[in-house]
Amino acid sequence: MYLENEALNYFRRYEFPHSFLKKVVSKHSGEIASRKLGRNLEFEQYREYYSGDNLKDIDWKVYARSEKLFIKNYGSDVNIKVRFILDCSKSMDYPTSIAREPKLETSKKLIALFSHILMRQKNTCFFSTINQDYKDYQKMTEENREELLKLAVPFSRIDLSRIPLLKNDEVKF
Repeated sequence: MYLENEALNYFRRYEFPHSFLKKVVSKHSGEIASRKLGRNLEFEQYREYYSGDNLKDIDWKVYARSEKLFIKNYGSDVNIKVRFILDCSKSMDYPTSIAREPKLETSKKLIALFSHILMRQKNTCFFSTINQDYKDYQKMTEENREELLKLAVPFSRIDLSRIPLLKNDEVKF
């Protein structure tokens, strides 16, 4: 519902740049790192060649055996925690000028897409809402994402004083 096939197809190969993730992680040193595909010395896996990929990354020996183009992916240790905080005030119930749907629905679709991309890169995502109260939900997964986003409904005014001090080891959107 929120993670639309059109957006998935458009961003099927997109990954947040390694330089972005590295900058974020450097601010939060001491985190436990997990595998992220990128450039390093340690080979991770092959993937099919797509138009626009760097020709230097093609494994020509595999091509000689299979007559199919494959790219070598290398592993590097990068992991971030991201908390999406969604404004659920009544003002989010008004349509945007571009999408003609409420801002809240557009925001949910963006969270679904960003979380999908981040989780595909082995990052951890969390979800929270703010209106009169601040509500932390469980860790976001591919399985529970739609259900968590459905829980966010517009209600009254936002009270910024209700937002607790958040953990320093998370990126907030």
